[in-house]
Amino acid sequence: SGVGPKLEDLLNENGVYYFWQVAEWNDRDINIMDKRLDAYKGRIGRDNWVSQARRLRAEPSAARMSSDI
Repeated sequence: SGVGPKLEDLLNENGVYYFWQVAEWNDRDINIMDKRLDAYKGRIGRDNWVSQARRLRAEPSAARMSSDI
């Protein structure tokens, strides 16, 4: 939750396209990406993106990592 079209575009510009990518972020990754989100800084933690992404990654319909295919 909390990712609208503008934020999605910004994430895509930074190479983030899939839930599994966010699900694997560690504190360093979060800090780096948070700095790149400009006006959206702090959203990763406030909206618990990593936890949400881990749940979504577990869904049968979720996009799989290339190593899972």
